[in-house]
Amino acid sequence: VLQRHLQFICAGHPPILLCRADGQIERLGALPNLPLGIDDTFVYEQEEDRLQPEDRLLLYSDGAYELLNAQGEAFGLARLEASFAAAPASPTETVDAIQGGLYAFSEEHNTHDDTTLVCLRVTAT
Repeated sequence: VLQRHLQFICAGHPPILLCRADGQIERLGALPNLPLGIDDTFVYEQEEDRLQPEDRLLLYSDGAYELLNAQGEAFGLARLEASFAAAPASPTETVDAIQGGLYAFSEEHNTHDDTTLVCLRVTAT
């Protein structure tokens, strides 16, 4: 039996977004781990989640949700989650759709930070 387990440690990163096949969004990475390099004696706690076929994962930099529009409003994590949930199932199309939404939101297309997006989809085999 094929088992799909994700083991991860979030070390100062924003939560990993998990979009279940039914469109429900979950935030992974709740444990309070320190950013890497802060304390060389810190013991990082690993987390684990079970994945199902057609689940998608989104890893992203803080520039993706801290992007500001002309009024100074941040895109925010809630908008990023909604964009992810509404995006097509293909990882490439997911990233393209989210980037398009970020581009439209920022209006002036000025970014002060990097915007990195990585999307993965769990397959049946």
